[in-house]
Amino acid sequence: SANALEALSLVQEVSGQRDTPNNGELVALSTIRAARAVSHDPEQQTALAVAEVRLLVKDERFRRARELGDSLLSSFPRPDPSTAERLAGVAALLGKAQRTTELLQISASRPPDPASLRQSGAMPPDVANVAAALLAHAALGICGNALASLERELEELLERHVEPGARATARQTALARPLSLSVPCAGPTAASRIADVSSPLARMQRAWAVGNIPAVRAGFDTLRLTRTADRPGDVSLDHTYQEAWLWRSIGDSTAAAQHLELPLTALTTLGTHLLSDVPQAAALGRSMALRADLAAVRGDQETARRWSAAVLELWAGASPALQPVLTRMQQLQR
Repeated sequence: SANALEALSLVQEVSGQRDTPNNGELVALSTIRAARAVSHDPEQQTALAVAEVRLLVKDERFRRARELGDSLLSSFPRPDPSTAERLAGVAALLGKAQRTTELLQISASRPPDPASLRQSGAMPPDVANVAAALLAHAALGICGNALASLERELEELLERHVEPGARATARQTALARPLSLSVPCAGPTAASRIADVSSPLARMQRAWAVGNIPAVRAGFDTLRLTRTADRPGDVSLDHTYQEAWLWRSIGDSTAAAQHLELPLTALTTLGTHLLSDVPQAAALGRSMALRADLAAVRGDQETARRWSAAVLELWAGASPALQPVLTRMQQLQR
């Protein structure tokens, strides 16, 4: 049955087992295709297709992942909220900021319970729509005037639509992650405005913003101790990317390259939730681009070409705002 095959594919995905006679591809790929062939449930069919995109990424078949992802996105021009939630990560993976925004907005279109607005920081629809655009742009590293404009619009909407007692919580819900994600492109201004420093990454970003390099290095020492049992892909990829960027920003490009090399050369260890979270999905292209840039600076042309080619395959249909990245990756192919 489709359910049994789907469950089997998850086991195979976690194990990273490869099919040697079949060009060494991940065994889970053939299983997930078999599940898609026998599934008659539309919702399950979508979930299985998203799973195949994820597996293609883990198998480093980036062009095929893009082709299937594009086909999947085209199949649902106006998805319901549940389907939109499944597809948002696919759009982010392919570098499609506007489509990611639209899907996040649809997935958040369920009317919130009035009590939740006061108690849990849930946002009214107008606020949620702008917050979705802010997250999509920040996750993909699209900053500049567009991001600043979205932040201003968000602040105005919070003032108009959220009661004073709930405003701080709503602001934290809407801004915390986008601010952190935008540090590599917005710089100290974004880092200094991160209010919640409960995570190690946030503390390191705040320390970097004020030039406290010893605190950043101490943060990395702490992370190293807490991750001794982790596989390379066990850490959320958006965190890995931002940490590598911090390494480079404090002058240690070697550590930055090593930080990215581990998960990028062990993509099969990435979690099964890779496409369930927009920042994680968006981080793959950003991570590969940064790895290519770091290799180019060191004169490692082979590595630079490998990862720039991967970016060009995955982001071939990306948003115009990402064109400078693609142009840079094309130059590394020469």
